[in-house]
Amino acid sequence: MIKQATFAPSLYREGSFTVTVKNFGKIQEATLQFKDLTILAGPNNSGKSYVSKALYSIFSAMNIGMSDMNAYYIKLLEKLDQDLRHNISGNWSITGGEEGKDKANMNIPQSLIDDFLGKRIETARKSITSYLQDNSDPKQGHKHAVEVVKKLIEAEKQNFINFIEGNAHKITQEKGPIKEHFFKIFLELMMPRIQVPFAELKADLSKNYKETITTIYKRKIKNKLINNFQVGELSKLIGRDKKSKASICIQFKQDTNISIDIDPNGTISKLSMDFDNPPTVPRVTYIESPTFWKLKEALVDIKFHANGDANKYLSKVPDYFYELVRLINLDKIPEEDNIPITNLAE
Repeated sequence: MIKQATFAPSLYREGSFTVTVKNFGKIQEATLQFKDLTILAGPNNSGKSYVSKALYSIFSAMNIGMSDMNAYYIKLLEKLDQDLRHNISGNWSITGGEEGKDKANMNIPQSLIDDFLGKRIETARKSITSYLQDNSDPKQGHKHAVEVVKKLIEAEKQNFINFIEGNAHKITQEKGPIKEHFFKIFLELMMPRIQVPFAELKADLSKNYKETITTIYKRKIKNKLINNFQVGELSKLIGRDKKSKASICIQFKQDTNISIDIDPNGTISKLSMDFDNPPTVPRVTYIESPTFWKLKEALVDIKFHANGDANKYLSKVPDYFYELVRLINLDKIPEEDNIPITNLAE
């Protein structure tokens, strides 16, 4: 039994929107106008599912929240952590002296890296997450996150070098002058490996708010399209002309455009919209695949135990299935989901 749910009034109540699709999946080129009720009818493999899944993916990706911004900065911190670990961990054999006869082995233990990196990355992560949870202004959230990570860069790069120097006795078993000589060489070798990940992170932080939010939108749209179409990469969604881009343009009556280009290499090369006042678009509830519905309880249980990341244990289940389950089981849409819902029937 489907419970009654209360939905917010549509922001686009006066009407329709137009979708133009080119070189996307089965569709060479098409322009469709959608109203309050629109039925797509046609033979198999004519592109009905491509249009409806694309709309679902794009619309659900448009409503970016603070959690999306938080995920973006946490991913930057995780990349710094992973790159540093990859660059400096392992065994190092250094030769020197006359004819390279002298040799010393260096090893930065994983536990030593954990002692230093683990605590500092976690502190920065908590600071960003806590701030974004308590604030609703994405521009201020962006500013705070940048400040937190920049402080991490400025302080911890030198701290990390000092930390390694202070733990020389754990990195090499050499003694006396030989130890000092080889450890100096070791630090010279390590410096670029330490500095490069910090420099890359600094470059990411140099983006202004618009560049950052564009990256977040592109990443979210890409992930939604890949998940809901169940493809390995976006290039699989390019139409017959594999050397040309695919494009999707959604035009609302208020002259608000959402325009997306997908390059043959599978990247979203263009995303056009008003980033200062991004559109709050209707959410599409996509209904398909009765097979998933027969396995509903098991799939939802897996998602619950995976802390929301069901793909960690079970792939090939699209987002729209879990979203439909969630909506059907609600008596009322919560405040954070106070977004109009448009039912799109094939």
